[in-house]
Amino acid sequence: MTDSEINRLKQKQSEIIKEINEYQKNCKHENEVIKMVQEGSTSTLKVHCSDCDILLRYPTQEETKRYLSNEK
Repeated sequence: MTDSEINRLKQKQSEIIKEINEYQKNCKHENEVIKMVQEGSTSTLKVHCSDCDILLRYPTQEETKRYLSNEK
């Protein structure tokens, strides 16, 4: 790959990141989902918007219990 190809791809990546950020900024975050997120050698539960995939918060203790017991 040449330098100009890398620069073109980096520019495209930057534009996509800006587009994602704008979409997340304007999202109403109405649909939440709990996800198990791998962080190094550990996993953490986090609540994400299912529409824009942004991290919203950590689940409550009750939400964590329901998630781990596969309840809805």
